[in-house]
Amino acid sequence: MKLRSKSSILLTIALLAGILGLLPPDGVALADTNPATSGLESRCDVERNVSTGSVAGLASAAPGETVRLKSVLVLDSGQVYQDIVGRPDGSVFYASVIELLPIAAGDVTMDMGSVSLEINGVTTALTPGTQPSTTGYVLDTSGGQIRVYFPGDAAAMLADVGGVGLPSVVVDSDNTEFVVSADVTVGTGPGVTAGQLLDLGTCRASISTGPSARTTGDKIARVGVAEPAISMSKTVNPLTVAAGSLATYTISVSNPESTPENPTGPAFDVNVVDTLPAEVVPVTSSGSPLGDGDLNASGLRWNAAAHTMTMSVPRVDPGTTTTLQIKVQLLASAAPASTFTNNVTASATSLPGSAAPERAYPPVLAQQCSTPLLRPQRSPRPLTEPPSF
Repeated sequence: MKLRSKSSILLTIALLAGILGLLPPDGVALADTNPATSGLESRCDVERNVSTGSVAGLASAAPGETVRLKSVLVLDSGQVYQDIVGRPDGSVFYASVIELLPIAAGDVTMDMGSVSLEINGVTTALTPGTQPSTTGYVLDTSGGQIRVYFPGDAAAMLADVGGVGLPSVVVDSDNTEFVVSADVTVGTGPGVTAGQLLDLGTCRASISTGPSARTTGDKIARVGVAEPAISMSKTVNPLTVAAGSLATYTISVSNPESTPENPTGPAFDVNVVDTLPAEVVPVTSSGSPLGDGDLNASGLRWNAAAHTMTMSVPRVDPGTTTTLQIKVQLLASAAPASTFTNNVTASATSLPGSAAPERAYPPVLAQQCSTPLLRPQRSPRPLTEPPSF
């Protein structure tokens, strides 16, 4: 057998080494020696403006609440590249991109018109498009998905799909955060209930290292639904009062403590309506008749025509009780030895203000309070008729 020359053997070894160097082991990416991307990190954050609690270890959200979903990519100082990569099916994708992917079907909605890019907290302009541009960052919402491309020369990359990445941007400092965010709104349909865990969307990011590309993998952001569950009680003191005398109603509006079994959120715009019996009129702390439209010491407003005391409590947090009082005087004309009932209702919403969407909860009724009327013995000067205003 004729032996090969030493030079041909060395050439063959060199070629094999070159080929093997381009083909990494299955499932293992080429070593990243780029200081900007070697410490690549990503997160999927949820920012809330209303809810503050948690459900099953997740941030809580109320029905109708809009939260900010953030796909965060963290890079160190150095050169970042943009590249175009071919797939086995012949299609291509751009390597340096930050993505937010909505849930295909669910009880949340992602607002494609609310997308922003911040670099270390500084808002950066986005240009609509479907491929990278040399002039800046590009926002691509085609196909109902959010993609923000790093700058790059798309024409040059398309002309050399098999080539290495081209310079994109220079990262000035370590731990620089690139944040692509969008509003996601929790639904108010019957399927959204307290304790339910909802997927908000998927965060994804990839980056070109120059000779190769890296991805951070998919991260799914979730929240747990928490709802208010207000209840009411009402008492009167004294239980027995003479016609023409004074009595005080105490109203308690409660929202239970949140538990893993029953996650509770704040109650907003709690509308308290106390319809007073015809036999009583509200008075001030000193016992003087309350004028129509006036507020009493607890902040309830008197409506003489409707014979109601009303108030809107802005917020009742889980595990708290709001207490209100109404001081009244029984009319001198109230029939002795009779009884009457006084009820109060309260309704609430899942979010503050009236902006849709929010979930409105039906009114709850306080317990009934019956007050016997006895014949007066000695009492303050009675009112002969209900005051007119």
